[in-house]
Amino acid sequence: PAAHEAILSAGAEEGLSYDMIYLDAVPTNSRLWQTLRESPAMRNGLSLYIPKVPEPHWFLRLPATFEAYLSKFSGKTRQTLQYKVRRLEKRAAAPLRLERVTAPEQVPGFLAHVAEVSSLSWQGRRLQKQVSASEAARAYFSGLAERGWLRSYLLLRDSQCLAFVIGFQADGVYVYEEPGYDPAWAALSPGAVTLYRLLEDLHTHDRPQWLDFGSGDAEYKQLFGTESVESATVYLLRRTPYVGLARTVHHSLTVVEGAMRRAVNASGARRAVVRFLRSRTDS
Repeated sequence: PAAHEAILSAGAEEGLSYDMIYLDAVPTNSRLWQTLRESPAMRNGLSLYIPKVPEPHWFLRLPATFEAYLSKFSGKTRQTLQYKVRRLEKRAAAPLRLERVTAPEQVPGFLAHVAEVSSLSWQGRRLQKQVSASEAARAYFSGLAERGWLRSYLLLRDSQCLAFVIGFQADGVYVYEEPGYDPAWAALSPGAVTLYRLLEDLHTHDRPQWLDFGSGDAEYKQLFGTESVESATVYLLRRTPYVGLARTVHHSLTVVEGAMRRAVNASGARRAVVRFLRSRTDS
């Protein structure tokens, strides 16, 4: 609590060169959440902006073995997951290999694969959300590897990358930071296959206690996760006219986006809409 108050008080000071502090996935049952709502700094210099309602933040508590983890699924779900693995292996017509990336010397090749696949994905082409293979990125990931924190994965068909996962591990927690896959293989569920094999590797090599799926709710997190906590994205905003205008615009867009999402989900058309957007991008 003392550290929370110190940070908030410093953030509320005059003359600083930033307008916002961004906090990702703050648990609503945490002391930090309580401090954000009660701190004098939030009344004197900062305003609290929570654009979306809290949602589940998913985790996986890893048991001793992969077989014990699989026992959480129904027999039908286990068969479906194993079928997807076999189907992709068969259609690949070449051995599939899951490469664990932890060492600095692996970083250049890893980033080259990730940059290529992310540029092909619909997020990369439509949202410009691409992973770079720049010198700065190599230095960043090499630094993580040197500290023993890098633990990422490539799903390879010979030298071709079908999917990747950017991840990190420290203090018994594996952070599942960012997945991606080649859209040309989308019909064969390369993302799900990679996650399945990643989980097997986590259980058999340097097993962490937890896997953190990161902020945001998703069907695959609900499927593979074992428990969740309610959390929210939080912005701490300085009280200036510019920031006030930006907040109003952002809130308006968020309300419209939320209404559209609810309408699509209520109609049962979410999967069709996602497929349409991705097909438009791929074409």
